[in-house]
Amino acid sequence: MTQPPDPQDPRPDDAPVQPPPAAPSEPSAADDQPTVAWSPPPAAPAEAAAPPPSGSDVPPPAPPLAPAASPIISATPATAAGVEPTDPATAPLVGWAVPAAPAVVATRDGFVIGGVGARLVAFLIDLVLVGIVPLVLQFTFTDYGDTFRDLAENAGGQTAVTIPVTTDLILLTLLGIGISFLYFVGLWTSGLRATIGMRIVGLQVADAASGQTLSLTAAIKRWAAMGEPLNLLTLIPGLASIVGLAEFAVYAALFLTTVTNDRKQGFHDRFAESLVIRPASKGDGSTAFGCVVLALLVIVAGIVLSVLVFNAMAPYLDEIMTEIGNSI
Repeated sequence: MTQPPDPQDPRPDDAPVQPPPAAPSEPSAADDQPTVAWSPPPAAPAEAAAPPPSGSDVPPPAPPLAPAASPIISATPATAAGVEPTDPATAPLVGWAVPAAPAVVATRDGFVIGGVGARLVAFLIDLVLVGIVPLVLQFTFTDYGDTFRDLAENAGGQTAVTIPVTTDLILLTLLGIGISFLYFVGLWTSGLRATIGMRIVGLQVADAASGQTLSLTAAIKRWAAMGEPLNLLTLIPGLASIVGLAEFAVYAALFLTTVTNDRKQGFHDRFAESLVIRPASKGDGSTAFGCVVLALLVIVAGIVLSVLVFNAMAPYLDEIMTEIGNSI
């Protein structure tokens, strides 16, 4: 229903009606806060917490801090802040290199102390091998006619038989000592670290402190302590007959000192600071094989020695037999 115009209203009848002004309201606490520009945080991983709802007074969470530098070198190159990661297949490896292979250290793992039985068999094999060549040369180039006559004349054992010191005997004696020196010292200090007899039974000789190959000085000391230079006594008149006894005494002392030592170091090993070892995989089978080889060598050496003695005595055999018959 239309109200009649107010006669006191100066506005024309067709002027638009303006709404009355709103009543002033009291200022609120929120109107006093400064306006802060806010933008949504970057997308977080799926497991991260959801951002606060829009219109909330809670400030947005701070972006995560970059991890501290680690001393551990990674095979994956690190990505700097603000730099887009590259394809790992084409990205160069930064700050990483393939570790170098560890240096090979020589050890004596897998070795045990060599047994006395195996060492005895090896030593006897070496004695046969070292002695066979000088023995053949001695019976080949030395005239034993006078020696055989002395043996026939002293068949009853009244006087001792002496071997005259001749040039041939001196040369052969020095040759035998030289062969022994080269055989033992040369093979001990070689890559084999063992003589032929020791190799047959699976033994090696090494430095007792480091386990490495014997030095030349240590090998010479070990060879001298084994009594090999005693053969020089054959060049002294009157002492040739005791060479065998002296060598036997030295060998007996070496055997006893080896058996009674907890590391099986005889006098010669302690003097040279050496140690006889063998691989743990070698056992009694190697020693048994060495015994077979030793038996064969003894048989062969016995046959060779018999042939040499017979050929040397052949020119004087009839004379010796006659003299023996007359003496009876």
